[in-house]
Amino acid sequence: MAALTWPEVVALDSDLAEVHPLVQERILARVMDRVDPAMLGGETSGKYLLARLYLAAHHGRMALPGDAANAGPVISKSADGLSKSYAAPSVIEAEGALGSTRWGRLYHAEVRASTARAGYSA
Repeated sequence: MAALTWPEVVALDSDLAEVHPLVQERILARVMDRVDPAMLGGETSGKYLLARLYLAAHHGRMALPGDAANAGPVISKSADGLSKSYAAPSVIEAEGALGSTRWGRLYHAEVRASTARAGYSA
C-alpha cells in the first residue's frame, strides 16, 4: 500500500502546513488504518487516494487552532446597522463531524458513492 505523505495533503490545502509534525503523523496513521481500500476500488484506485487525502485534510483542518469553531454555513450578516438572516439546514448535523469541513464532506461523498460501503468509518 502506498504511504500517504503530509506534503500531498498540504497540496490540497496550504493552511495545513501549520499542523504540528506529531499531529501530522497521528493523522496519517489514523487515515491509513481507517480507510479500507476494498471499499474504494483497491489500493491503486484513484477513489482510494482521494478518500485518504480528503480524510487527512479533514482531520488536519480540525487540528488547526480555532478552525472547528468557524465551521458551517453563513446564517446571518450585518453592516451599517442592517442585518439579514438566512435559514440554513445544518450540514454538520446531516453528516456528523465530517460535515464540519469541506474535506470531510468530500470524503463522505467519495464513500457514499462507492459500491461497497460496509467498511465505512471516519
